[in-house]
Amino acid sequence: IDVSEGPIWHTVRVRPIGISGLRNAGLRDLVEETRRYVHSKTSGQVGYLHVPDTQELGFAEFQRYFTQESCKKGLIVDLRHNRGGFASQLFLRQLRQMPVGYYVPRPGRGVPLACPDQSTTAKIVLLIDENTASDGEIWAAAFRRHGMGRIIGTRTWGGVVDVGPANLELLDGGQVSVPADHFYVPELGFELENRGVAPDVTVEVAPNELTDRQLEAAIREAEMLISAAPGEAPPDVKRYPARRLHRAVGAGAHGGAANGVANGLANGTANGVA
Repeated sequence: IDVSEGPIWHTVRVRPIGISGLRNAGLRDLVEETRRYVHSKTSGQVGYLHVPDTQELGFAEFQRYFTQESCKKGLIVDLRHNRGGFASQLFLRQLRQMPVGYYVPRPGRGVPLACPDQSTTAKIVLLIDENTASDGEIWAAAFRRHGMGRIIGTRTWGGVVDVGPANLELLDGGQVSVPADHFYVPELGFELENRGVAPDVTVEVAPNELTDRQLEAAIREAEMLISAAPGEAPPDVKRYPARRLHRAVGAGAHGGAANGVANGLANGTANGVA
């Protein structure tokens, strides 16, 4: 196409991004807008993560935002429309990782860093809906079982039977998907299939609603959890405190230098007079 910048025209080649690129661009806009809204609504106390699946895209989205969002007092993890996958245990392990201490750098060289990195003490709220499916439901069930936080939204899809290992390839190029593995939860048995995960607080959303009432409920829940138990925050360590040895060495060094200067001046003055 031909475009102009003032009086100058030039030709620009345009390449369509395709439906996947358009979908990813829309996802980025939605996530960024929601993050800004949550931050402004909570005065920066609550972070926001959206995980669209538990595969490559979901892992990339989680890692993109976790470090900057998990350092806040509260964290909303949005599993709505999560299509599932295979890596829920990796996300759960990350969310359960608590810092054992903090690395404190020399003065003027940064801020205290949690050890291990990518750990969090935030109060977590999980968002689910009827489109949270498969491995996303396993994530929600484990989140509840381990008491990791509160769950807001609507009951999940209810489909956790694994397919893939027993699939049949047909001569005409088609495929038949055969259920291969059930999923068992000690408290529920095999009932996660066809039952799903029910939230702690049910918030229904009508198709014609423009306000995200589930997100609003998650924000209120996170703020209540923070008020009830603020949890551990990164320490406000300015610098490593001076010990008796530091003070003694420092005083000795300064004292020695002062004495040397004084002696030098005295000797020089005496020689000049002589």
